Amino acid sequence: MAHLLAHSHYFFRIYLVHYGSTSINDKKAGYSSLTTAASVEKEKAEEIEEEIKEQASFIGGVSEELGITADSEESEVMQIMHEMTHQKVRAQDKWGAVPLTNENVKKVIAIVEASSFEHKTDMLTILKRWENDNFSTVAEDHNFFWRLQGGNVGQAYGTLTIEEEQKFIENNFAE
Repeated sequence: MAHLLAHSHYFFRIYLVHYGSTSINDKKAGYSSLTTAASVEKEKAEEIEEEIKEQASFIGGVSEELGITADSEESEVMQIMHEMTHQKVRAQDKWGAVPLTNENVKKVIAIVEASSFEHKTDMLTILKRWENDNFSTVAEDHNFFWRLQGGNVGQAYGTLTIEEEQKFIENNFAE
């Protein structure tokens, strides 16, 4: 019986150590589970703050101009639409940005409507959502263009908050 008790005490200590509970030595040193929890929360907050900085920072390849016309190729228009999404999405890596403004959306709609692009219907569906300030699927929109362009790094995994988007705009587009 004493042998079983010794083993159960051993496994209980492993459980405590494995799942982050404080040990007797921690308590002697003045640590508590609250201190450990607070440090974990602080670390998480710092990671979130770092991600916000990363997602809203200057990304390079930024253009205020669309740079496309009615004569542009489908791939060029898709690239612009892809870059327009960058101000709204979280992605592993972003390069290039064009302001996602109502004015720019209307210009791209006119180009796509006058085209015979292979993906015209999909492109117009996305643009019409954007024209109506519906960005609920902007990460999926980004990934649609990203996949068609053969993307392998930089898949979107979420959307920026309004504050993060505003910071992205401040960091990337002259006002």
